[in-house]
Amino acid sequence: MPEQYLRVAEVLTWLSIPRITLYYFIKNEKFPFHKIGRQFRFLESEIQEWISTNDIVEARKRAGRGGKR
Repeated sequence: MPEQYLRVAEVLTWLSIPRITLYYFIKNEKFPFHKIGRQFRFLESEIQEWISTNDIVEARKRAGRGGKR
């Protein structure tokens, strides 16, 4: 059975990051995504691989989103 796509809200909850940080990652960090129509979708396996090869805390700091809002 093919892997299901995750929506933006699901990824935000999973990674505990603000929406603007996710879009920053997509634009600047080569975060894995698929664009279906006008919507972003994500595969869990690709995100797990991205997490294993990137320090998410450092990535948040580079995004300027490391602090609380």
